[in-house]
Amino acid sequence: MEEESEASTVDDAVLFTPPNVLDADEHLTALLQNLPGCAYRCPLHVPPPGVHVAEHVSAGVEALTGYSADDFWQGRAVWRDLINPEDMVKLQQELAAAIMERRNYSVVYRTKHKTGRELWVLDRGRASYNDQGEPLWLEGFVSDISDQKETEAALRDSEEQLRAMLDAQPECVMVVSLGGRIMKVNPAGLSMLGCSSPAEMVGRNVFDFIDPDHQDAVRAMHQQATDGIIEDTPYEIDILELGGKSRRAEVRVAPLKSGSAAIWGVLAVARDITDRKRAEERMEWLATHDPLTELPNRTLFQRRLHMAIGSETKSGGKTGLMIVDLDNFKQVNDTLGHDAGDALLCEIARRLRDCCRKGWTAARLGGDEFALILPHLADRRGLTLAIDDILAKLREPMSFGGKILDSRASIGATLYPDDDGDPSDLLKNADLALYAAKAAGRGRAVHYEGNMRHDMQQRVAGVRRIKAALAEDRVLPYYQPKIDLTTGALYGFEALLRWSDGDGEIQRPGVAASAFEDAELAAAISTRMIGKVLEDLSALLAAGRPVGHVAVNVSALEFQQTDFAARLLNDLRERGIAAELFQIEITETAFLGHGSDGVEDTLRTLSAAGIRIALDDFGTGYASLSHLKRFPIDTLKIDQSFIRDLAQEGEDASIVRAVITLGHNLGMRVVAEGIEDLRQAAYLQAQGCDIGQGYLFGMPMTAAKIGSDAFWQKFAIDTGRWPDIIAALHSPAVADLPRRAGIS
Repeated sequence: MEEESEASTVDDAVLFTPPNVLDADEHLTALLQNLPGCAYRCPLHVPPPGVHVAEHVSAGVEALTGYSADDFWQGRAVWRDLINPEDMVKLQQELAAAIMERRNYSVVYRTKHKTGRELWVLDRGRASYNDQGEPLWLEGFVSDISDQKETEAALRDSEEQLRAMLDAQPECVMVVSLGGRIMKVNPAGLSMLGCSSPAEMVGRNVFDFIDPDHQDAVRAMHQQATDGIIEDTPYEIDILELGGKSRRAEVRVAPLKSGSAAIWGVLAVARDITDRKRAEERMEWLATHDPLTELPNRTLFQRRLHMAIGSETKSGGKTGLMIVDLDNFKQVNDTLGHDAGDALLCEIARRLRDCCRKGWTAARLGGDEFALILPHLADRRGLTLAIDDILAKLREPMSFGGKILDSRASIGATLYPDDDGDPSDLLKNADLALYAAKAAGRGRAVHYEGNMRHDMQQRVAGVRRIKAALAEDRVLPYYQPKIDLTTGALYGFEALLRWSDGDGEIQRPGVAASAFEDAELAAAISTRMIGKVLEDLSALLAAGRPVGHVAVNVSALEFQQTDFAARLLNDLRERGIAAELFQIEITETAFLGHGSDGVEDTLRTLSAAGIRIALDDFGTGYASLSHLKRFPIDTLKIDQSFIRDLAQEGEDASIVRAVITLGHNLGMRVVAEGIEDLRQAAYLQAQGCDIGQGYLFGMPMTAAKIGSDAFWQKFAIDTGRWPDIIAALHSPAVADLPRRAGIS
């Protein structure tokens, strides 16, 4: 055992003793030959200073540079010449500093491979010094770090790409520490939060930018992320810009983990949805509001009506409902344009809104129709007082473009639960009351009454009957004579609408007055009447009857058809009827609107052909004196509403005298409608009225009666009596004459 121990000691001595046992340089050389890189020793006395020329290089230099160790030993390759010139200064400075400071050096620079390929190397070493402290050698090791550099470059590129991607993101991307401090933020985040540089945000608490009302929700989100919980559902929160302005954001958060899976922060991505939310809110608002007047629309109105009635059902209270309809909106639109119409609607909305008390609702149902809900009324008197206030407000004048707009309206009102308990039925009640207000003369309010529903049913039935009469060709004209008040001679006839009911009974227009509110139905009736009148007129002329002329009421819609004049004149020619024997009666509404130019052209075409034009119901519509000058009117017809009370010498008499004077001054004949007694005839004849029409001179009759010999014989007798009647009209005894004289 002692011998083995002694042998082991010798062996250990051989392994670890100086070169006299085993040359240490041989061991070092063998070690260096197997290392990936190149070991070197170079003297420092070789100029230029700080640049070494190798005295010794290991064999690994060939794998590193492509040059063998012999190439360097024999001067065929010089390390200095392989160094990239751009890196030479940096290398020299590092070596000089390391030598002076007697420390290790480590420097990265580029060298050139024998093949011309550039590679990155890491040069690490230290200078050795003599006893006087002078540097003698540089000893070091050069390793190829090109792969590492490529990896670093790729990583930098990846980081740059990631940074560029984040910078290009339209959303705010933010890295937040576990404690809530902002660590990083992209440009979109700076912009969203009203900051100009990262310094304004980085380091601050993220809650400085969160609306106080949403901070608890954000804390919960942050805690979930720090606990490693990933929530896919975004959160909507209000964030605050640096200046305090609020914005709505959609936020997602996720934990940030290190390589060891430890959570070190939170990634927050916030999308600015302020504009989207505003658009959504605008769409929601538009779904329930009128964009022009900004009042609730029909949808929201009905919802609130149901809510009000539901509330009153529980409390036992009453709710008033009004429908407000502008009386002359169409005329405003047609004469002054849609800008004026829109201005009128907005002003009406403002006035209605001003009349509303707390809890009331004013809405625009569509067109020129508004509605109001008045909950918590004590009784009907409260509804009446509110109506009076609204009517007074609407009567206040309004101007647009220097012109006064007519803002008057009609109102239909009903009361829950007195009139009905169902919201739909209440709306129908208010509609019926509105219709009654319009029929009563407009500019007023009418409360719903039980009989109104029956009246409406009658009107609907009347319209249905006249439609059936049109379809079954049961429409027929009746004719009322018109008399020359000076001579008593027959001047002509006016064709009046009648139709035969299913049982043969003759119906008058009043039975279906609402049919004429439908423009297309009115036009169809007008067209049928013209056709029937032309047939009758042709037959009467063929029989040699001196009818003078026949006047027909033509609907305003007919004049909007560009071929109306041509068709009418062609029908007259085909039947051999002279144009002078046909007269058209038109109401003032035909002159209104943007289509008035077309009406003027049509009237001028007809007038030029010889057809006479009469303006019917003059003074009851919306015509101005300029219309009498502009359009080719031959005759003015005074509406019977002004004739009824002539004997009282009141306002009606003044209006009649003015119309007669106006018509004569313009070269027109004047016809008075609705003459029922001799006193009226006396007054009109004395004032110079040309033509009289009414029950005094004859009831409306069929064409067959006009064509009979009995009619003309009777009329000849009446005409012969006219001088006596004229004398009687100017006698003081006229007051004693019967109100109805059997002239025909």
